[in-house]
Amino acid sequence: MIRRSFDNDSVTSYAFLTGDVAETFECVFTFDSNDRTVSAFKVENPGKQIPLIMSFCNLIKELNLSWDEDVIKTKLRVTGGNDASGTALSIASLNPSVNKYITNFSCFYNDMSVALRMSITTWTIKAGEEKSHNTV
Repeated sequence: MIRRSFDNDSVTSYAFLTGDVAETFECVFTFDSNDRTVSAFKVENPGKQIPLIMSFCNLIKELNLSWDEDVIKTKLRVTGGNDASGTALSIASLNPSVNKYITNFSCFYNDMSVALRMSITTWTIKAGEEKSHNTV
């Protein structure tokens, strides 16, 4: 077992772990916010697969994204359980289109004609106005 002592009160816990401790013990830390756990992995076997989170804060300097247009979703159906009174949860009362779907066509705006873009924008505005008119 390797032991070290550190005397450093002037940094955050995250900076301490990912800086001093990671460098001293030659390890990489992963943080799982869902399970609220912190794991450390030794970096002596570069061929081994470890869970590594890359972000602009720690490793990524430039990012090029690509996607398959056949799997882009523009419409999401939102469903839920019941609230404390047993009433079914729904976004319909908050949604401008008064249904349980959320739509987003923004990833295709650059490929749309100006007329189609204007029609979608006009519909979105009118649906919002209609919704606010009906709920007042």
